[in-house]
Amino acid sequence: YSYTDLLCGPVSGMNSNSLPGDWAMFRHDLGRTGSADDSTVQPQGVPGWTFQTGGKIHSSPAVVDGVVYFGSEDYNFYAVDSATGKILWKFQTGSFVDSSPAIVNGVVYFGSNDGYLYALNAGNGLKLWAFKTRYAVESSPAVTDGKVYFGGDDGYVYCLNAKNGKKIWRFNTKNWVTSSPAVVNGILYVGTMDGSLYALNANDGRFRLKFDASGSVFSSPAVNNSEIYFTEHGNGVLFGVNGKGRTWPWEGFLRSMWLQMSMMYIAPSPPPISGAPWAIRLLLDPNNPGLGWAATSDGTSITSGSNIYTTGSNRVFSIDETTHKILWAFTAGDDITS
Repeated sequence: YSYTDLLCGPVSGMNSNSLPGDWAMFRHDLGRTGSADDSTVQPQGVPGWTFQTGGKIHSSPAVVDGVVYFGSEDYNFYAVDSATGKILWKFQTGSFVDSSPAIVNGVVYFGSNDGYLYALNAGNGLKLWAFKTRYAVESSPAVTDGKVYFGGDDGYVYCLNAKNGKKIWRFNTKNWVTSSPAVVNGILYVGTMDGSLYALNANDGRFRLKFDASGSVFSSPAVNNSEIYFTEHGNGVLFGVNGKGRTWPWEGFLRSMWLQMSMMYIAPSPPPISGAPWAIRLLLDPNNPGLGWAATSDGTSITSGSNIYTTGSNRVFSIDETTHKILWAFTAGDDITS
């Protein structure tokens, strides 16, 4: 029965999209737009302030109630006034903070390379709880329905109670999980370093789908109309996968045999691979074919209207969501890691 939804189906309407006043997931929403502002005023690019930390910053900021939250490789997590750039508080961890924060109901959630997922009071930075994993936590958490979801370098996807940090379930992907999860209608989507996209029941961690790409999936999946967009590192490919797809039993083992029998004309062609994916090979720099983002969850695709936007090497792409055609590409002066 685990391959059906008769007894343990996903909870419809359970999403990690941010509610007003929260920042519940990496880059704010399921489209990964990175913005909580609906203003149409064109920015002028004039710096209002700068804030110096003691290390590199791979943690993307989250902004809630006039406060900017982010981590640094100086081992600290910061809260800075968005209007003035003045520090409000900082919290020291045991290693780099490359994970990007989520803020829900006055609590800040983020991971550290010391192996902990932390929950802090957003107002004063006091620790509420910390959950220990075996290795670093570079994945950025997603929060919904009183649960916190994130991946670890130990290969597990975790679901914790948001109030006390107690483990509800974990799923072993058997490879690093630096991608940040998205939860859509009760289904969690996340990528792994071995080149897989997983879909799990967000309530109990039950396996639903595994789609294998050809390279590592650092990027965090973006979602629009039940279609999941993500890129794989190494070959410059953007994938679109049906989020409602299921991996049928023994698919990986049986499909290869089925294909061989089909080529020998002793069996019909096998059905489409689970998720019915489509893919676009982006036109990248031949001297640098890898996609230009770091392993800290930056560089995911975003969706807006009928377009998909993504980066690769030193280029920014706009892709039509329906035809999957590249509409335009902008070339920057160096690799893009954002």
